[in-house]
Amino acid sequence: MKALLFGIFLTLLQLPLFSQKIEVNRAFKPGEVMEYDAYFNLGLIWIKLGYAKFTVEQDSAGYKFTVAARNLPKWDKVYSLHTVHTATAGWNMEPTGYRAVTTENGVHSEVEYIYHNEDLYVERMKVSDKIPEGSYHLFHREPYSQDIINSIYVARNVDLTQNDGKDIPFYPLYDDKVFPVYGTVLGREKIKTREGDSYDCIKCMTIPPEGTLFDAKEPVYIWISDDEREIPVLVEAKIMIGRVKVFINSYHEGGKVQKE
Repeated sequence: MKALLFGIFLTLLQLPLFSQKIEVNRAFKPGEVMEYDAYFNLGLIWIKLGYAKFTVEQDSAGYKFTVAARNLPKWDKVYSLHTVHTATAGWNMEPTGYRAVTTENGVHSEVEYIYHNEDLYVERMKVSDKIPEGSYHLFHREPYSQDIINSIYVARNVDLTQNDGKDIPFYPLYDDKVFPVYGTVLGREKIKTREGDSYDCIKCMTIPPEGTLFDAKEPVYIWISDDEREIPVLVEAKIMIGRVKVFINSYHEGGKVQKE
């Protein structure tokens, strides 16, 4: 059930993108804020489920990315989710850490990744109400694979204009595993948000892997701003019980990076 809300915000936003080595960030600056609303389709009616906020900060070692998502309070009696995910990366966009703190229907859990980039190993620590003693796992990751938060910001630095019509591989880490997915750049469209803002966008699609809440026979579509920022503007997908859309409702561009 958690994937029904948080997966909409995170998995959908990065599914059609791909991962490669990025040494120079050109897409975002510290202080950037992106806010999104998620809707579920019921016939001709779109029902708002929840919202998410993506922020970028910096410290002496590099970038800090925070994503906070939750359902609308009016749905708490049906389903309650409050989750905050924090990821860190060096100035060269190599991942250095990841932490998720989630309360789902009253059950609290925390997960932390520590990256050892020299030999591509990741330490994972997890504790929850169901596993109060905690668990530890050391696992190997594929080159250029990383947690779902770092993946979004790396992918925003990829030049999509050079990949029209190509199948593009992407390797996000989720639950200590790599889930390869492939995306395709379809072309360009102008998108108008629910707030009335217009964006020139690059339209992408992917076929989600089987065994997820998404309909594996139906493509997921994402529209990304056609500029250096590559902002995810709109996502639309069919899931097993209907359709969902994620709209951007607010964007604030950050300032210059101040390296110490």
